[in-house]
Amino acid sequence: STGGTGPYAPITATTLQAVPPAPTAVFSTTTTSITATLTVVPGHFHIDKRCAKFTRTMVSGQSSVLPAVTMCSSTAMVTLTGTEEDSQYSVAVFVNNTASQTGPESNPYTANTLAAAPSLAPGGLQQTARTATTVTLTWNAVAFLELNGVFVKYNINYTSSAKMSVDVTSGIITISGLTLASTYI
Repeated sequence: STGGTGPYAPITATTLQAVPPAPTAVFSTTTTSITATLTVVPGHFHIDKRCAKFTRTMVSGQSSVLPAVTMCSSTAMVTLTGTEEDSQYSVAVFVNNTASQTGPESNPYTANTLAAAPSLAPGGLQQTARTATTVTLTWNAVAFLELNGVFVKYNINYTSSAKMSVDVTSGIITISGLTLASTYI
């Protein structure tokens, strides 16, 4: 007899996707949000979601741990909004592929939200001395409860014909180099 082939049934077999490695991330922050921009090692990982697990660890320098919040995005940027100002977060990033496989988490990063600007201006601004080319100004500090974070500096802006700016850390400044008999605002 001559050999032949019998009937056969075609089958399509698919291998598993490679599990994506832990990505790296770069962070940007505001007073109320943290954005992680994830970078995945190139390869055939068929990335579906990029995720970040945010855990608040400190508020205004005091330990304050909250349960982790995981946010995912189909783009490279994952943003957590509604964060507290002047707070520290531990952030681990990971990715999922289209086969719903989750890659490993990165080592935790630290991201700090910004402190808010003071809610009040310094009070009691007054000119306390002057000469033909200088003026001394004093003011009262912003109350501690109105600082909204860590005090850094006062920014003094003044103009005659050109705008000038000086930064100081105390409640007194002598501005020199002014023009004789000129008005400054």
